[in-house]
Amino acid sequence: MYNVWKPRKRPSKKILDSKDKLFGATLTNLDLAGLNFQNAKLAKANLSHTNLSNANLIETDFTEALDFTKANLSGANFDNANIIDARLTGVDL
Repeated sequence: MYNVWKPRKRPSKKILDSKDKLFGATLTNLDLAGLNFQNAKLAKANLSHTNLSNANLIETDFTEALDFTKANLSGANFDNANIIDARLTGVDL
């Protein structure tokens, strides 16, 4: 019998989890379209020039001067999200 080599499956890497504490994170110029950020903590985050179209942002914490400058927020769900003091200059809704 021949010993057949089988490649191992690599575990998938976690890129971003909505439960991660992203307080003050810089997430600029990224394509985050359609991602689930429900209940995420994004206070003081910088999301300028980022594509968040169709993202689930339900009950997400965006407090304390969050920057959405020129972000694409079309179709994003902000139900019960906290967006106090957010900067929304040039946002695509």
